[in-house]
Amino acid sequence: MISLVACGSLGDLGAQADNKRPIHNEPSTDVEGDLLGTEWVLISLNGSGLLDDTITLVIDDNGVVMGYGGCNNYSVRQVAIGKGSFRAFQVLHEDRGCPGEGFGQQEDAYLEALGNSAYYRIEDGRLEIQDAAGETTLVYATRE
Repeated sequence: MISLVACGSLGDLGAQADNKRPIHNEPSTDVEGDLLGTEWVLISLNGSGLLDDTITLVIDDNGVVMGYGGCNNYSVRQVAIGKGSFRAFQVLHEDRGCPGEGFGQQEDAYLEALGNSAYYRIEDGRLEIQDAAGETTLVYATRE
């Protein structure tokens, strides 16, 4: 079971268009088992492809969130995970530079999207994370 940190209400977003409707909008303590203990590899960022396949997300069995942002390791100091809800607060990362052109901008965009997360779902072996407006911003596959 994941301990949730205190956070504000996610509000009622049901009035949005169907393609932007949040997957879930009521936090709970029920978390899908596949979410925990799996290494997820980012395959889409804000609807676009990536420079490579090194961006990862790991949520251990205790709810600790960490990964690699393409340039640097990162961790999330506070996270609220419930049935369908995923909020990352205080995303922290190292600052050791990047391997090539464009990687720094990609990492910044990734960490911003992660910090703006609100909802998740797991479907067909993929983890999709949406922002508060219901837009899918991050799509991951499991590490093979």
